[in-house]
Amino acid sequence: MFRYVVSRAVRWITGLLAVIFFTFTMLYYGGGNPVDVMVNQGERLDWPQARIDYMKENFGYEQPFLVQFKSYMMSLARGDLGYSIREQRQVAPMIAARLPVSVQLGLAASFLIIVIGIPLGLFAAYFHRRWPDNLIMGVTITSQGFPEFVLGPILTVVFVLWLKWLDVPVGWNGLFDSQVIMPLIVLTIGSLPIIVRQTRSSVLELARSDYVRTARAKGMSESNVLLKHLLRPALIPVTTTAGLMIVSLVNGALYVETIFNIPGIGNLTRQATIAVDYPVVLVLVIATTLMVMIANLIVDLCYPLIDPRIRKN
Repeated sequence: MFRYVVSRAVRWITGLLAVIFFTFTMLYYGGGNPVDVMVNQGERLDWPQARIDYMKENFGYEQPFLVQFKSYMMSLARGDLGYSIREQRQVAPMIAARLPVSVQLGLAASFLIIVIGIPLGLFAAYFHRRWPDNLIMGVTITSQGFPEFVLGPILTVVFVLWLKWLDVPVGWNGLFDSQVIMPLIVLTIGSLPIIVRQTRSSVLELARSDYVRTARAKGMSESNVLLKHLLRPALIPVTTTAGLMIVSLVNGALYVETIFNIPGIGNLTRQATIAVDYPVVLVLVIATTLMVMIANLIVDLCYPLIDPRIRKN
């Protein structure tokens, strides 16, 4: 296990350095100078030319690419995440304030998706090609056709304006506030079909295995075959999908956070990308990459717990 974690860590470091380099390169050659971008977008029209020149010189934006990249990597090694040009403050407090919001929202949506999606997938597989299967798959596939930026306003109109069950869900007052209900519904509906379809297809694929046919030949009921022989092996690909889905929900809830004005990293990503705010974008990319790597490690460690046969290989 120790050797496995060490080998993974070496690959993580190499991959993370590559991601930082390519992101920095795209920002440098594609985004333009962030100070000039802010001035051209009209955000800092009150700045005199002397201050603009000072900002460029102070942050090294007039230096060659390799010099800027070396300076950034040295600052990163010292634990300095940089200074936001747009917000005029350190990046670390900005990430520390917004990351917990997105993590709470993403994990809560992931919990609902797993708790609802896996049983629905099993139920659909149990009633394969019968009306419950057709109903579940029809509803999930239809719901997947609604993007988040369409589903959010539609549900807001239905639940807030027509039914008047909820107040206007704007802002963030904690995970257990009623304002979270609408964002959670939108996030859950958007990703729920992935788990349902993955669970159903995994169960149906394993249902043709020899050991399953043997269990049925011995007279075991279909429900026992499903729960005792199919569930755990079927969860292997579902766990892989769920691990990546959780990361995408934490980092990719850009539309949901924008629609409901939630101060998370998705909203911050949109603002930083538009403003070409180098330090913020780079830190968000690094955080996202680390989350993906950690999620993959957790998924790999969960495999032996789900299926003990993997432990022997």
